[in-house]
Amino acid sequence: MVLRSARGDPQRFARGMARRLPDADRLTAQRMLARPGAPPALIADLREGYRQGTTVMAADLLRYSRPWGFGLEEVATTVHLWHGGQDPKVPITLARQVAASLPRCQAHFGDGGHLMACPAGPARCAGWGCAARRASRRARWLRRTRRASRR
Repeated sequence: MVLRSARGDPQRFARGMARRLPDADRLTAQRMLARPGAPPALIADLREGYRQGTTVMAADLLRYSRPWGFGLEEVATTVHLWHGGQDPKVPITLARQVAASLPRCQAHFGDGGHLMACPAGPARCAGWGCAARRASRRARWLRRTRRASRR
């Protein structure tokens, strides 16, 4: 249904989507969607996200809510956590708990909502992909090491 409504007029769909967001995110979304090529990119992202149906998204949500095989206190790399105090999806108290659990967390709390970090996302995230890959490899290594030590 989402994709059907997006097929006809990506600009109209993007504007409608922005209108349905909470106040804290509406302005951010409107700025993001005003960038050249943003609405078609959003549609392409939605198409890819729904390509295999909603089962994949549901599986992701289950993964987020189950134990990850390592504790946040074991994450050795620097983590930048961006969180808007007006986020209607994730309470600020949860974000503060996560930040306190990560030994090398650089928490950035602001007045925005769920999309707070998005306007300057590309500039903020430059080079973070490498750090994320290192953290992921480290987490896998920790899980393998734990399993081996239990044997």
